[in-house]
Amino acid sequence: MADWGRIHRHLHKHPKVGEAGLAAMGLWTLLISWSRDNRTSGFIPDDCPLLTEHDEETDQLVQSGLLDRVPGGYTFHDWDEHNGDSRPRTTAARLVFDVFGGRYPESVERSLISKVGELLEEGQEKHVITEALKIWGAKPEATVGLLPFLIVDAIRANKNNNLDKLIRDALETNDITPLRRFGYWFEYPSAPLHLKTAGEVTEFMVAAQREWLLRLQKELDW
Repeated sequence: MADWGRIHRHLHKHPKVGEAGLAAMGLWTLLISWSRDNRTSGFIPDDCPLLTEHDEETDQLVQSGLLDRVPGGYTFHDWDEHNGDSRPRTTAARLVFDVFGGRYPESVERSLISKVGELLEEGQEKHVITEALKIWGAKPEATVGLLPFLIVDAIRANKNNNLDKLIRDALETNDITPLRRFGYWFEYPSAPLHLKTAGEVTEFMVAAQREWLLRLQKELDW
């Protein structure tokens, strides 16, 4: 989507503009910018910050036919005809928009969408690509070409996040079996001879298991 909105060269003499008034047209112009920046395809929700304390101007835009009232907000009249942009329709475009929300120029967005499309075709999972995009976005000097190389980092981060959650759950429930699918098996130590009752042995094993879990958690933090 282009970064620039469109204003017709005859806008200044359109009868709707005269009916709305100069102040309302100022709001109308800023709402176009807001809609394009947020990829709302001409929809302005009621909670849009630009509408705050501008009820009169908003009403004038509706009365003049420049905005249409719809459930939950307003839409620009004939938006698609005059602006020609829409919400991202491909999975790749949606992933890029969900992470960055239109933060980058159109040329960078197109490159990101193209690269994400290639990763999807290769069979990479969407949540892994999303994580890779976040890692890429945290590297100010990174080129779009670096994105595929960040997949390994994204997979590792995703694994660590899942593993960290399983460890926290295990510390609460004492159930360590879910950790086995990550290759972590707890080897129960031999109980000291001075432990005489089953309760004492169980308490010892639980403590040993907890120490093992805390050690794993510390390794993840490294």
